[in-house]
Amino acid sequence: MPEINENIGRQIVQSGAAVTLARIISRVFTLIRAITIARWLGPKEMGVFAVTMVVIGALEQLSETGLRPALVQRQGDINKYRLPVRTVNAVRGIFIGLLIFISAPLIAKLFHSPESLSILKIIAILPVITGFEPLYIILSQKELQFARVVKLQLLGSFISLGVGVAYAYFKPDAWALLWSSLADALIVTVGAHVLSAGSDIRFSFKWGCLRDLRHFGTWTMINRQVAFIYRRGSDWIVGLLLNVKDLAFYQMAFLFSSTLIMEFGNVIGQLSFPIFSKFQDDRERLLRAFHTSFGIISILVFFMAALIVGCAGDLFHVLLGDKWLPALPLVPWLIISVLSDFFNRPQGSILQALGRVDLATKMIIWRSLAWLVFIYPMVHYWGILGSAMTLAFFGVFFQLYYNMIISRVLKLSYFRISKHLVIPGMAFALAAIGGLKVKDLLYPGNNVIGLFLSAMVVSALYIIIIYLGKQWLEPSPQALLQRLKSLFAKCKS
Repeated sequence: MPEINENIGRQIVQSGAAVTLARIISRVFTLIRAITIARWLGPKEMGVFAVTMVVIGALEQLSETGLRPALVQRQGDINKYRLPVRTVNAVRGIFIGLLIFISAPLIAKLFHSPESLSILKIIAILPVITGFEPLYIILSQKELQFARVVKLQLLGSFISLGVGVAYAYFKPDAWALLWSSLADALIVTVGAHVLSAGSDIRFSFKWGCLRDLRHFGTWTMINRQVAFIYRRGSDWIVGLLLNVKDLAFYQMAFLFSSTLIMEFGNVIGQLSFPIFSKFQDDRERLLRAFHTSFGIISILVFFMAALIVGCAGDLFHVLLGDKWLPALPLVPWLIISVLSDFFNRPQGSILQALGRVDLATKMIIWRSLAWLVFIYPMVHYWGILGSAMTLAFFGVFFQLYYNMIISRVLKLSYFRISKHLVIPGMAFALAAIGGLKVKDLLYPGNNVIGLFLSAMVVSALYIIIIYLGKQWLEPSPQALLQRLKSLFAKCKS
């Protein structure tokens, strides 16, 4: 057992470092592309392309089968499932592409955006390309082997950045985003074929064996579909009730609020699900992994959130320009919603690992039903700000409920579960608000100097508050550092 612990610890550190670095670099490329193109194109052209992403995102999520995460959770030999799952994904991609192409005129009419019609017809090839991607990436995730996946995703992001920025420089319109997205998908899909074994790039229509994955896969599918409706359904409401320019403002605020935090969440999700799955029959190690992971990520992610809120005004002025300022008031509200979604991921991972994805699914169903009741009147009377406020309120309310589910499943007190969030959450709120006030007193301008000062003030306040509340944290910051040092020591040995 010690040898197994040591090997898993080494895998955690190596995989975590590789994935985190890759995600950071990849998102830097994505942000450079988004900010550069957004500054050149403006809200109207960005809104034209936003329609296509709203449609593709909805169809891909609503047609999600749940088979790929079922492979990660499945213990033992999974060889008989690999080709059938790959074939299902390919058929699904073709179906989505055809549906987008055929319905393009109707979609453009619904969103009052005739400029989106030709882009929709071309972007229909995107789900077809991604649908033919082999299972190399998901299987690497299962085994915590990320080295080649990291390089492949970085290559796709880099080429996507080059294609998008180059096209936008010579012709600043929505087509720059289209060719950029297609380039990324094509590179990753082709690269996955090159890295996969020859036996993994074939197809099989022997789908009978997939019944074994049906229970877990079905609940995962429902969970992702309902979660998408809740998290991204606002895009549809804003686009249909308002206009594509407001949709662009809303999506830019969401991108600004969520990119750093949710990318970190994707890393946590990629690592925590297979790790928790390996520990599903060992409660002691499972609880230790849960406390350690939540102790670390809560401190880090609330710090990220405080920086984003505290520096948002300066960042908008410096990076995007005045024409994007209508999106700025949405940021604090969306940050609250994004924080809730972030913590749902590792909490959902532990439920998935224990085979209780049904509990997470039922929770998100109730949250989505409550959201549906309020979203229309809030957007009708308050516009895009109403949508952000609705997400923030239900995010906080149902996070408290989610903690109750986790406490019951892990047989831990509600207080112990919530301790991971209370002190860092207070530090986030006080540092963000206090940072804004102090910065305005010292330097009320909005430029690079103001941005640097905002970051320094928010960081200092957050560290001070965490230090003052360290005795209420579990595990303590000192214990977390000791556990990280232990993992790194195992990695080096």
